Amino acid sequence: LKSAHQSVAAGIATADNNPAAAGPSLYNTAFAYLIGEDKTCGEFVKKQILEMSTWDINKTMSYVADSNNFRESLLNMAVAFDWCYDLFSEDEKKVIINAIRERMIKYENPKDGKQDKVWNINISPHGAHGINGLVNYFLPACLIMVNEIPEAEAYVRQYLPRYLNIAPT
Repeated sequence: LKSAHQSVAAGIATADNNPAAAGPSLYNTAFAYLIGEDKTCGEFVKKQILEMSTWDINKTMSYVADSNNFRESLLNMAVAFDWCYDLFSEDEKKVIINAIRERMIKYENPKDGKQDKVWNINISPHGAHGINGLVNYFLPACLIMVNEIPEAEAYVRQYLPRYLNIAPT
């Protein structure tokens, strides 16, 4: 809870002001809301996720500019949306779902030459970067959003069996 309140005190991260802090702040404050319904943290989550939803994923927050932050933001936005679902109006939910969907589609196959895209499991199933992104970021986000984003279910059906067939025993 301490780190959640530190995130609230630090303020909302923007695309131009400390964007790398947004994902971890979102996760910490969403967890504080989930376990204790901390209203201050809940309001922070709402403001932060809506702010992140406006970020242009082809510019400052692009996969090319910072793939690690891009992946973390995708997962943390999905987790925060799930944990704080009751805080959002229907219009806010649509905005957030669309933002997560855009990131999910971009991460699956960004078509920019990055080597750690999820799609690489199709051609290089033992490549560490693709597997790391698939298991630690992409599939969890897809599973969380499976009832909200049609592509999420398709991605789970496509990639989860592939991962399970190559996963170490």
